[in-house]
Amino acid sequence: MFLHRKLYVAISVTLCFMVAGMLVFFLFPRSINIHCSQPTIVPLVAGYNENHTAMYMTLLNMYNVTNENFYQVRLTSVEANILLNQRILASVSNTSSMTVSMRSTELYYVRLNATFNSDLDYIVRYCWNYQDGIFLVQFQAMATFSYFQKLEQMTLITYQYIRCPKHH
Repeated sequence: MFLHRKLYVAISVTLCFMVAGMLVFFLFPRSINIHCSQPTIVPLVAGYNENHTAMYMTLLNMYNVTNENFYQVRLTSVEANILLNQRILASVSNTSSMTVSMRSTELYYVRLNATFNSDLDYIVRYCWNYQDGIFLVQFQAMATFSYFQKLEQMTLITYQYIRCPKHH
């Protein structure tokens, strides 16, 4: 009788440790990654002013959001900037949320309107003269995720090429 009680206690303790270990394994937060694999961005809409001293373009940047957790996470907001020579060309705050299922990757699109003028007129002249040219800018994206009533922020800084718009 005493031996059976020891056996039951040992099995109960072992099961408790196994359940606790599995809970820690499945609920322990893993990384949420955001990255961009789009090397060159082609403007959706672009144009020049009448005397070719300013250039306007609408860009669409694509981000891959990867959830390595065993539970879904929610992307609640993204703030994105385009910088050239430490000057902010475009800034947007996107609050449309998206749910990323467990152990999956989703695409998230950010639309930005950029203006190149005044001290960046060399970019405007370059694109006017070389329609197939490309130039390098810095993109910053700060994403906010929520899961289990907890907020987490991640920042991604990439350098991507923008294709010069064609003019007629």
